[in-house]
Amino acid sequence: MKLLFTCSSRNWGGNEKWTAMAATALSEDHDVYYCVRSLKIMKSVSSEVRRTRLPFLNELDPVTIIGLIFLIRKHRIECIISTKQKEYFLCGLVAKWCGIRHVMRLGIVRQLSDSFRDRLLYRHFNDAILVNALPIKTVLLQSPFLRSHPVEVIYNGVSCQEISIHPYSGQFVITSAGSLIRRKRFHCLIEAIARIPLSARQRLNLKIIGSGPDEAALRDLIRNTGLEQTVFLTGFREHPEALIAKSDLFVLCSENEGISNALLEAMAAGVPVLVTPAGGNRDVIQTGVNGFLVENSNPAVLAEAIRQIIERTDLKQIGARGRATVHSRFSIAQMRDELTRFLKKVIHEKSD
Repeated sequence: MKLLFTCSSRNWGGNEKWTAMAATALSEDHDVYYCVRSLKIMKSVSSEVRRTRLPFLNELDPVTIIGLIFLIRKHRIECIISTKQKEYFLCGLVAKWCGIRHVMRLGIVRQLSDSFRDRLLYRHFNDAILVNALPIKTVLLQSPFLRSHPVEVIYNGVSCQEISIHPYSGQFVITSAGSLIRRKRFHCLIEAIARIPLSARQRLNLKIIGSGPDEAALRDLIRNTGLEQTVFLTGFREHPEALIAKSDLFVLCSENEGISNALLEAMAAGVPVLVTPAGGNRDVIQTGVNGFLVENSNPAVLAEAIRQIIERTDLKQIGARGRATVHSRFSIAQMRDELTRFLKKVIHEKSD
């Protein structure tokens, strides 16, 4: 297959990581091209992927449209895979003009309206929608205009390399990771730590990995709750999995997700996880078996869950079962094979 992935983001995150992993994995057996806006993101794929930059200024950016058409015709691209909302219209339009397939990738639960724009983007300007969690598909298919449209669930893949267990330092280290934005609910996690009794909190150390627009507000919250010696914002890390692997618990309390790469990386490292049921988390985590699930991100609920978890003596076994879950369901090889099957099907099926 001849495939073109696009990524219009300036910043690195879960969506960008998936795009780089998918392009790299598929490049082992196919001709894969990667069209990006950011030089930093361009460097995230293997040397087997052919890379180029375009401005992606807006949904009708003429330079990007002409550049994409040139790439598609020169390299005889068969399918373009768009991964950000700005790209959905651009790539859909270009695919129509060039007579090739367009797959839209969506990594978050999104409730569609019955507007002309949503009908155009999600029904007429793509040949299939790729999602990484069953709840995303379920919500999409609630839209009447998508009930007969192909929506495919393919889970993210992560590496399951062996790691060395870190020695106990006397502190119970909790990590969380993601863009510092409101829907990630990091403020709820910080408020939860503040609610834990001092006798237990003295043993805790929370590290939040990531950057984003809420950073200043989160720093103010840490200061106002007197947690400067307990909660730390590490900033962006190119390889957060290394820091996550050294923790005793990983917490993901988002209000909306697909299935987080950081969550899967924590499980792959054998780190126990605590999650809300956002996105596909409920389909992955069984409380007390391979992780812990709380019903919402209310600080009081999170605080009680963390307090109980740090007293448990079976965390190593729960982490091991989480690792086994990733091995069996979320390997990069499995993601590559399922993407290959799906994209071949999209390319070779006749248009409706």
